[in-house]
Amino acid sequence: MRFLKKYRVILFLITMFILGFLTMPLFHGGYFGVVLRSYTGIAWYYHLLLFIGLFLLTLALHEVAHFVSFLMSGYENEALIILFFVFYKKDGKWRVGINFRLLLLMGGLVFPNLGTIESDEDFVKARDAMRKSLLVAPMFTLISGVLIFFVTMIFFYHVSWLVVISLYTFIFSLLYTFVSYQENNQMFGDFKAYQRVKVDDAFAFKVILQYTSEYSDYQINFIRDYLDKELYSDDAMIYLHLLLDRFIFNSDTFDFYLFEKMTSYIHEDFRFINALHSNAGLEFAQMIIFYADKIGYRDRALILKEKLFHHLDISKYREIIKTYIKKQTNHLLNLEDNSAYINDVKNIASNPLYFIISSIPSFVSAELERNEGYGKLPLECEIEDLTKSP
Repeated sequence: MRFLKKYRVILFLITMFILGFLTMPLFHGGYFGVVLRSYTGIAWYYHLLLFIGLFLLTLALHEVAHFVSFLMSGYENEALIILFFVFYKKDGKWRVGINFRLLLLMGGLVFPNLGTIESDEDFVKARDAMRKSLLVAPMFTLISGVLIFFVTMIFFYHVSWLVVISLYTFIFSLLYTFVSYQENNQMFGDFKAYQRVKVDDAFAFKVILQYTSEYSDYQINFIRDYLDKELYSDDAMIYLHLLLDRFIFNSDTFDFYLFEKMTSYIHEDFRFINALHSNAGLEFAQMIIFYADKIGYRDRALILKEKLFHHLDISKYREIIKTYIKKQTNHLLNLEDNSAYINDVKNIASNPLYFIISSIPSFVSAELERNEGYGKLPLECEIEDLTKSP
């Protein structure tokens, strides 16, 4: 029953497909023969070209549907990825690039800019825009594929080119629908993400957080409320990573609230090891090291660095990730000068999704700013008690 519920849309389409073919012969007895001759009436190399071309076209239209949905909700987009093509906005103008590493994505991606979320109203608006985009694109792909197929099979089944085009379009619509129901630790299909964004406030907040231009007091308060209840979950580590990033690279004020939350991660080895194995993973572990160094725990930072490097050595991460993390860590700890390597955009690989992130301008610029380093806290500095709301 769970399988039937999970894939009900796909099962419905397959049922309609079978019923359609069972009823088509009612038009005349030779229907199947005409359809078969239409399909085989085109040379194999044209089939190949049409298959590849329609894959690219349907994928592009799917991602454009995401893109247009955000525009209609009042938000701009920063980047559009279609297979290995990257369309991105820089200096107010749209540009195009090619990144063959994006073939690992096996699809496309739209990266919107949801601005700054400063109130419940902003959050509701951004959530609604995200929900609509996640629903509109797969539904557009599904409905258009079904309509083209059935219109062709009813009225134009004797036209070879249309039969082949409609069949391959229908196949891709089924494929995209199936993928939309999938999920893993790092990515969600459109329908899966839509359901979570619709009913799960915490998930919606986390998704929207990825696409905001800067973090507001509204978002920081939400994060603090969460950390006060839960400190060692995967989401908590993601939120701590965000607070650490802000403090390490953008503040010279000692944050007592953050220090209180980070003490166990710095001084308890098992907490640090658990962090390495979390979804936040490598980047969060790095931030712990940099934070310890910034607030004066240099010796402890170096010990944690060795634990991070050992984890990298025995892990199955790609070599480009291992190399970048090691070189960046040593550079920011002032142990080596690796500026030439880590500031080369082709080498940026701070996490397993590096092949996507390296194509998003805002992520690249933020990473290059981090690579400029951070200063140590002076022996005497202002102490800010962030246990209270700002």
